[in-house]
Amino acid sequence: MEPHEAAAVASRLQQATFTGLFERLDHRALDEIWDDGRARRALEELVADTSADPQSRFLAAEILFARLPDYPPQQAIGELAGIYAAALREAPQRGANAWGLPGHADGLLSRHVMQLGTAAVPALAGLLKDARPVGYEGSQEATLGNSFHFRVQDIAASLIAGIRGLRFAPEKDPAMRDNAIRELISTLEEERG
Repeated sequence: MEPHEAAAVASRLQQATFTGLFERLDHRALDEIWDDGRARRALEELVADTSADPQSRFLAAEILFARLPDYPPQQAIGELAGIYAAALREAPQRGANAWGLPGHADGLLSRHVMQLGTAAVPALAGLLKDARPVGYEGSQEATLGNSFHFRVQDIAASLIAGIRGLRFAPEKDPAMRDNAIRELISTLEEERG
C-alpha cells in the first residue's frame, strides 16, 4: 500500500473493522495495512492525532500492539488511555468479546489497557457510571457474560482494579457490583482529594 501518510492509512482504517482485522483467521487486510512495517510511522502519527477519527486511531493502536512487541512507547501511553476509554464507551454497539469478562483481564483489549498502567485509570474512571449493557457473542463466554448482564462500568471497574492491584469480584447480581463500583469511585475521589 502506498503512500504511507497518516491520512492514507486513516482512510483505509475508516473502511476496516476490528473483527475484519483481528478476529478472522485470514489476516490479509491487517498485513496490507501494516505493509511489512512501512506504515508504522503513519500509524503512530494517526494514534497521536487528536483530530482523527476515533475508530481509526483505535485500530491504528491495535495494529501497533499486534506488530510491535515493545509497543507502546512511554510518550504514547496518555493518548492511548483516552483512545481505549473511547473504545470501551463504544462496547454496547460493538460487543464486548475483545474486552473479555470482568474479573479476568483476559480479553485482548483488556490486556492492552493493563499494559498502559496507572495512566489509564483517569480515563477509565469516567466510565464507572456508564450502566449501558454490553453483549457477548459465541458460546461459553456469551452464556456467562450475558447471564451476568455486564455493563460498561463493570469492565471499567475490573480494569481499574486490575491496574491498581485491587480485587473486583464479578458478582452475578449487578447491585452487588454497584456497591463495589461505588467503593472504587470513593477510593479514587479520596486519592484525588
